[in-house]
Amino acid sequence: MSLINFVLILLIILATSGLFSSLIVHLVGFFNNSERFNQISLTLLKFNPWVYVPAVIILYQLIADDPRQDYQKIIFINCPEWMKYETYFVSYYVGVWVAIFTIKSTWRLIKRTASKTHRSNVELFNLNKIIPSAINLGFYSWALAIYYSALQVYR
Repeated sequence: MSLINFVLILLIILATSGLFSSLIVHLVGFFNNSERFNQISLTLLKFNPWVYVPAVIILYQLIADDPRQDYQKIIFINCPEWMKYETYFVSYYVGVWVAIFTIKSTWRLIKRTASKTHRSNVELFNLNKIIPSAINLGFYSWALAIYYSALQVYR
């Protein structure tokens, strides 16, 4: 086993554990929006660069000789079908969730301005604290697909 394969397997384990822990935090956040799960979600968000920056570097190596607009085909050509659909589903889910959050926060801001109450801005940003876990799902899902594809290429 070469060093690159060993590093890719470690990155796959890291991305998988981040994906599943973000999913657990996200699902629990629907039922229990306690401060502990919010802190766990924010901590997982802080670890994203350690997972995602190597994924971007590896992605640039994978698509070096191909057109940039074909990066999704290049990633998913080496991945199983379920991983492709899971990554797309999570990406659409995150997009819809962020859109709903934006609409809700804008609506709350309009209502707050209209009612002339003196609520703090912290309340506006604490409107939905499970947004970081949804963003984590997207980051870790794409990173997992990139690492898996790179592992198949470098074998």
